[in-house]
Amino acid sequence: MRICYLAPANSVHTRKWVGYFSRKGHDVHLVSFHPGEAEGCKVYHFRSSRKFCYLLYVPLIKALVRKIKPQIIHAHYVSSYGLVGACLGFRPFLISAWGSDVVDFPRRSWLHRWLVRYSLRQADMITATSRMLSGTLSGLAPQNGKVFVVPFGVDSDRFSPGEDRIRNKSVTIGIVKTLSQKYGVEYLIRAFALVRRKHEKVKLVIVGDGPLRADFENLCSELGCSQDIRFVGGVPNEEVPEYLRAMDIFVVPSVMESETFGVAAVEAQSCGLPVVASKVGGLPEVVLDGKTGLIVPPKDSASLAEAIGLLIEKPELRERLGNQGRRFVLKNYQWIDNAARMERLYEASLGSSS
Repeated sequence: MRICYLAPANSVHTRKWVGYFSRKGHDVHLVSFHPGEAEGCKVYHFRSSRKFCYLLYVPLIKALVRKIKPQIIHAHYVSSYGLVGACLGFRPFLISAWGSDVVDFPRRSWLHRWLVRYSLRQADMITATSRMLSGTLSGLAPQNGKVFVVPFGVDSDRFSPGEDRIRNKSVTIGIVKTLSQKYGVEYLIRAFALVRRKHEKVKLVIVGDGPLRADFENLCSELGCSQDIRFVGGVPNEEVPEYLRAMDIFVVPSVMESETFGVAAVEAQSCGLPVVASKVGGLPEVVLDGKTGLIVPPKDSASLAEAIGLLIEKPELRERLGNQGRRFVLKNYQWIDNAARMERLYEASLGSSS
């Protein structure tokens, strides 16, 4: 099968999809407006720093598609690559929504909403990472059964529990996220300051980088807890399991509905960690309240601190939730199973277009 992806080459999710189908023996090509390389495929870069300029490249990409002669074009991210793909007039054409592209983008104006609806109408199949996102897509452009849920799965062999997750020494709370407003790191820091008032042997590890790092570091100083908080910075995805295995509790305090899946939460559960997550977007789908973790209201540091404190005080609860989280991931979010689901959609789209 010859597949042409329209997707950001610098995204770990793009590289996972491209790598999977390349290793399966398919002829994979990647068209990207973002720099980067991907395993086993030819990457075509079109330089553009602004999304509205992407459309200027449509004639060149059309010519490239005629040269490649793919059997399928699959665009990731509706409001940018999906719009470009919709303008190509190619069939079969698939679009995968990621979150903010269909939750936040259409709310900016009637034009933004029209662009998203236009892109979705051109697709033969649409995939969403969660049931929540699938519902959003159906509301934007009813597709008569053309929306399919295909999560961002996790490699459970790489993301696996450490040997000694329940410790008697200090408890390590952690997060792996971009340091931006969307992911609610401010509320985690404030919650941690509250937790330290009752629990002395606690640490917070923040893995990730972003535009608000300096602000968050200043907040730690203001709250007097800098000595117990470590900012690791950004790390390659390959190194994330190592950091997760050093944690006891994982927190996803996101504040926006465009957090439609929660890859970090799934990776943490795959490592056997209990997860405290906000009740936003698709997080309650991947973190089952009272079964694999605890769900709290967004932007509520007091509730966040209470949930974290409960897990600190009850190591047996941490262990139970962590073990159940691992089983939940193995049943529902195995990467190999999710990728095979996408492959079946490709085969079905080719059958329906013949």
